[in-house]
Amino acid sequence: MRNFLRILVLIAVSGVFIPQVRAQESVSANNENAVEPAGSTLNLGAGFVYRSPVYRGQDADGLPIPMIFYQKGNLYFRGSRLGYQFYKNDAFSLDVLAAWAFRGYDDDDSRHLNGMDDRDPSIEGGLAASYHDGWGTASVSFLTDLLGKHDGQELTFSYAKRFIREPWELTPSAGITWQSANLTDYYYGVEQKEVAAGRPRYSAGEAWNPFVALTTQYYFTEKWSSLVMLQYEWLNNEISDSPIVNKQYQVRVMAGIMCKF
Repeated sequence: MRNFLRILVLIAVSGVFIPQVRAQESVSANNENAVEPAGSTLNLGAGFVYRSPVYRGQDADGLPIPMIFYQKGNLYFRGSRLGYQFYKNDAFSLDVLAAWAFRGYDDDDSRHLNGMDDRDPSIEGGLAASYHDGWGTASVSFLTDLLGKHDGQELTFSYAKRFIREPWELTPSAGITWQSANLTDYYYGVEQKEVAAGRPRYSAGEAWNPFVALTTQYYFTEKWSSLVMLQYEWLNNEISDSPIVNKQYQVRVMAGIMCKF
């Protein structure tokens, strides 16, 4: 069961990385606020994802995973995210989405977590918007806990620029994520009943975590492509100062091959 949950965690990580594939979307000539359905696009693949550990004594997560991207008209599924684009014009789009948020741990993940209550994953929902300024794309998303696990929120700002030189695509990006105190305290705090030797009581506050990322995609053919993605995130002191955390950063890496059907 634990290995199954680890696989779900890593699929969720991959869902954040999988980029928009090449698809033709058009705006109605009579109504710039409407998006014409673009038909169906399905991309399937296999890859490997790695996530560096954050908690003390926790093993790194690295497993082979499936990669799934599906879009039908305005509806899409990407890894662990289900979304619907309900507004689009030449520069701006607005989506409503739900996402599996596989954060957390079991107390047997590490001896340093023994005696801690398990911290559960959740489903988060909210809105995402993007704006293309003629050079790159600015994005913002706001998600809130839908299952009452941590009752927190997360707000992410990012800016990305795609460079294309066939058959290569290179997309560097940078951004920052705000996490509410409810979210950080649930996953990184230590309650009074969990206090132990070397593990004092700790309450985490809201955190701002900057990150940089790089995605490279190589198209072997019109259908087949390879994908490599790297992300480095700096963890705010509210997180890294926790007695159950021993890192000031987290690294995510994914590589795989996808086929367009």
